[in-house]
Amino acid sequence: MTETNEKIRSLFLTALMVFSVFAMSTAFAGSAAAAEPSVDQAVHYTAGNAAAGQVSGVSEGDPVLEVQFENSINDPSGETITLGLTNGNTQTLSLSGNYYHSGSQLVIDTGGTTYNRIQNVSFSSGVTDASSSDTIDAEEDFDAVYAPTTIDVTDTERGTSPDGDDEEAFRGAPVVVQADAGQTFDVVSEPSEDHSVSRQRGTGSESFIYVLNTENLEIGDYNVKTDSAPAGNTNSSLTIEDLGFTATADQNSFGEDEDIEVTVESSAINRPVDAELIDSNGNVDADTYSQNLQIDSDGEITITFNTNDDVDAGNYTVNVTDVETGITASTDQFTVAQTGDAQASFGSSVVTEDKGDIARIPIQLQNTDDGTLTIGDRSNDGYQTTVEVEDGNGDGEVTVLFNTFTAASGQSYIDVADDDDDVEIVSSPAEINRDGNAATFNTPAGNNLLDAASYDMNVTAETGASALKSTDVVDDSDDVASLSLQERSTDNVQVWTAPDSEFSDISDAADDDNASAIYNLAGNNNLTQTDTVAFDDTLVVQVEASGLEGAYEAAGDDAAGYQAVSNDFNNNTSSRNQVSDALFQLSLNETNPGANSDGVNFNVADFNTNEIAVLYDEANDTHFVAIDTDSVNAGTGTLSAVEDNDEYVANFTVRDTTELSEDTVEVNDSFTFEEPDSTLNGDEDITVQAASGQEIDGTTNIAPGSEVTVQIRSTTENSPFLKQPTAIVQSDGSFTAVADFSDNSPDTNFTAETSISDDEIDGTIGAAPSSSVSISDQESNGETVVVDSATLSEGGFIAIHNGTASGDVIGASSYLEAGSHEDVEVTLNTTQSEDFTAVAMPHLDDDGDQTYDFPENDDPYTSNGSAVTDSAAVTIVTGEQTTTEEPTTESTTEEPTTESTTEEATTMATTTEGTTTGDSGPGFTAVIALVALVAAALLAVRRDN
Repeated sequence: MTETNEKIRSLFLTALMVFSVFAMSTAFAGSAAAAEPSVDQAVHYTAGNAAAGQVSGVSEGDPVLEVQFENSINDPSGETITLGLTNGNTQTLSLSGNYYHSGSQLVIDTGGTTYNRIQNVSFSSGVTDASSSDTIDAEEDFDAVYAPTTIDVTDTERGTSPDGDDEEAFRGAPVVVQADAGQTFDVVSEPSEDHSVSRQRGTGSESFIYVLNTENLEIGDYNVKTDSAPAGNTNSSLTIEDLGFTATADQNSFGEDEDIEVTVESSAINRPVDAELIDSNGNVDADTYSQNLQIDSDGEITITFNTNDDVDAGNYTVNVTDVETGITASTDQFTVAQTGDAQASFGSSVVTEDKGDIARIPIQLQNTDDGTLTIGDRSNDGYQTTVEVEDGNGDGEVTVLFNTFTAASGQSYIDVADDDDDVEIVSSPAEINRDGNAATFNTPAGNNLLDAASYDMNVTAETGASALKSTDVVDDSDDVASLSLQERSTDNVQVWTAPDSEFSDISDAADDDNASAIYNLAGNNNLTQTDTVAFDDTLVVQVEASGLEGAYEAAGDDAAGYQAVSNDFNNNTSSRNQVSDALFQLSLNETNPGANSDGVNFNVADFNTNEIAVLYDEANDTHFVAIDTDSVNAGTGTLSAVEDNDEYVANFTVRDTTELSEDTVEVNDSFTFEEPDSTLNGDEDITVQAASGQEIDGTTNIAPGSEVTVQIRSTTENSPFLKQPTAIVQSDGSFTAVADFSDNSPDTNFTAETSISDDEIDGTIGAAPSSSVSISDQESNGETVVVDSATLSEGGFIAIHNGTASGDVIGASSYLEAGSHEDVEVTLNTTQSEDFTAVAMPHLDDDGDQTYDFPENDDPYTSNGSAVTDSAAVTIVTGEQTTTEEPTTESTTEEPTTESTTEEATTMATTTEGTTTGDSGPGFTAVIALVALVAAALLAVRRDN
């Protein structure tokens, strides 16, 4: 017994020790719950009635800072708050009667100043927790946010009306919903079906605000509604708009010594922005906080980071912030690359062009945007000029346009292909030496053209006086090349025609210098080579001649300039002092004027500028002159004197009075003007059927690609109708209009005429083709099927489709005469090995060749708009049929025996130190352990006894 008592005593001593350990753990856990004050959220916003009614000296619309602590704090009177701003500045606020405090809520008057760059707040160490009196960590910065929009739903704001605020906000900017503490409200899309948003939110028991995140809200209108105390029934509206805020780096790669430029755009104007240059590690390498940048009245700004600010090579992005809303935009990643020595080179070692044309000289620039180019050498070539180039878009290339026609005339001769780039003349052209005599500049254009020869070219990345020798030639060349000028030629003229409607498109293409448009017309069969041009169509003259581009460009690069070059062609050229005087000429000359007549002739300069368009294809030394011939039928205008069947020749002439050509050269092509005409159905009466898809054919002399309208009018009094199908003229002048007569009665008469001419053709509607077909279920060896019967009013074929009417055609009969047929055997295209459904479908012989060639021709007979069909099941048999007896199957089913063994589950509870779940806690776990220990001890005592 004594031994037993001792065991019990030991047991209780052990239990007491265990309980003491857990009790100590519980005490420590309880003491850890008390903590220093911490900020849950800090929001800088415009006060509504709730805040204005509580903070002394604050009115509605004044800026305040509301701080929500995680626990209640003691009155912070006399303490200091520091505001940290994104630009690195700070601002301090002293709490002395300018605040409202209640439990965990602190609302502070910011003295009328809005700090829209606020990013954090910190407090002096005098701010203490109300429970533990622990002081706040004065070194800790707590995140803060600025909300530019406030919606007030307090009852003071509402008054006696349910209508509250009407506010706008940009998507992504925080919106403060302000009400009395404890107020709930709903945010609902308006109308509800637009966005399908319905959210209930609230201010909390010790807060005047709820911060609404708008980043995921769709653009549109929303209602903010309250229907409970203390605000009562209030309905405020919020419109979410898109700021359209974007940032785009102007290049994908910048050099270390190159400024980084970023274009920022916004749908709202005159807004301050901040920008940061961020490296691949997320570090800020440069910022614009000190620059006070602002989006301009056009809604954009270009932000420049000067890379002299020690920006290393690497990958970067630029983050831009709209200061008033905090909305941000980032560029795509771009590269800042290490730069080597500046280098300039030619994109081609030899640039070849015809004399008088514009030479395109490609210059490549590395590690620089600038370079100097010299064309020619005074001593070797008798000509030289030096220019400086600038790569304005950072693509590393400048293409210089050197006009060889004006290069020695003193007129404009140098340009760049890309408007972003630039070129400036450093040294004007030196004199051309002719037989030892110096020729002067500013002579009539076309005289003293650069000879067909090879000219030296030198380029360097240097600029300014240091880049040149005393002779104004590039001193130390990075690269050399040659300009090879060839003799020009006048080769050919061709006449084309295009639909009247295409002239405006050709004119637009000419305005855009889009020569490819004319080739697209030809590719689409809307531009056709011809020897006849119908009145009102577009006459296009193609001239194949090189060496004219420079003169055309210098004269204005448009129709008016082209006309000017052709003007005064027959005048004495000794007085010519402009590019635009009589260098070459395009004319239309009548070749069959009749006796004692010079005919009606036209110089291209005679037309109004809105009647012609010029497209110049410099790559192929070809240009196109399009002439609108509408004035032929107008009674007045340039071509009003032209008559039907007048024969003309299009002449293109280059005279020998300039250095463009040693001899006068003329090339031409002939054509005939014709009155527009058309013929329907070979001028024979038309017969159509009372069905859809009826074709009416015709021919015309107007340009292929033109649209023709066929007007079909009933002449039968009791069956009136008017149909106006259209058709497109093909390259051979034919057209086919398709009309639907399925709703019209047979034996109805009509007349048909086109929009081209008023000659009427009589026509009659005949009965629509009709048919019937019958096929029965059958057995087949897979090679043929048999159609029981068929009637075809117009003759034709029976096609067999597999499965459905839209299935593959697997066979067709030979040609069947009009009338009725029985037991029509159809041979299948391939032997069928499996049972199938045969769909029999009668077809017309549309082209009359008695050969089935659907779908190109031979459409199906139809009834009520659908193909006439019948179907049957076809069973495939081979040799003799066999009889199959049904096998007898014995089925023995044994009931399965299922043994079910159920074991009691053992559940082990594991307690992880420091984790409290549900109702458990430090003390609760100790009690369980103690009870278990006592039970084990008692069991041991019992066994001993």
